[in-house]
Parts: sequence; structure tokens; C-alpha cells
Amino acid sequence: MQIASRLTTQARGLSVATRNANDAISVIQTTEAPMKVGNKDIKAGDDLTPKIDGTGIYEGVTRADPLKPTKEELALEAAVANKNIDEAIIQIDSAIARVTAGMADLGAKQNRLTTTVANISNIIENVTASRGRIEDVDFAAETAELTKQQTLQQASTAILAQANQL
Repeated sequence: MQIASRLTTQARGLSVATRNANDAISVIQTTEAPMKVGNKDIKAGDDLTPKIDGTGIYEGVTRADPLKPTKEELALEAAVANKNIDEAIIQIDSAIARVTAGMADLGAKQNRLTTTVANISNIIENVTASRGRIEDVDFAAETAELTKQQTLQQASTAILAQANQL
């Protein structure tokens, strides 16, 4: 019976571990959700930057400038704009890489926790089944002992009755 009691305690402890692992999975999912949204926003910025061609034209809208710049001014402005665009693209690509790496790390941790929950659930099932078998064996042993004691008592009573008749 003591072994069955220890197995019950072990199963309860494993149930707590399962709840904790599921809580950790929830935290990861909660952390990952804004990263997905942020990654979409960053990628949207990455999609827009190549559309800026450095001439003041953005998606077909021409820049309104009351002063007509010279070709040299336009060339200088285009060079500066292209340099800024290239830097922006590099920064956006870097941000996408960091967010993607973070999401991959969280995904790997979530996968490990999910596997842990599955393993713990399997262990709980096995421990519970073992406890049931042990309790059944203990019950059978106790029943056999009770039957033995009752038989001995009946035999003693019968012998005493015969002795009293003499």
C-alpha cells in the first residue's frame, strides 16, 4: 500500500509539471503573437523601399516642387536617396532576420515543451496503471490473509467445540 501511495504522489507531481509546461507554452505563444505582427509590418516596409526610385516618384506619385532643380541637383538628391534606401533595406533585412531568429527560437522551445508534455502524460498514465495493479495485488493479498484468518478461527472454534463435547 505504501508503494501505491508513493505512486499517487508521483502522479500528482507529474500533473503539476504538465500544467507548468502548458503554462510555459502559453507564454511562448503570447510572446510570439506580437512578433508575427511586427514581422509583417517590417516586411511591409521592406516591400515598399524598392518602390522608391530616388527621383521623388513613389508609387506613381510625382513630387511637387515649385522650384525646378537642375540635373546635377537631381543626381545628387538621387544618390543620397539611394544611399538612404540601401541603408534602410539593410536595417529592415537585419530586423527581419532578428525577428525570424527569435520566432524560430520560440518555436523550438514550444516544440520541446509540447514533447515534454506528451512524455509526462505518458508517464502519468503508466504510473496510474501501475498504482492500480499494485492496489489490486494488495487487495488480493489482504483478502487472502483475511480468508486464512477466518479459516483458522473457524478451525479453532471447531476444535474447541469438539474438546467441550468430551
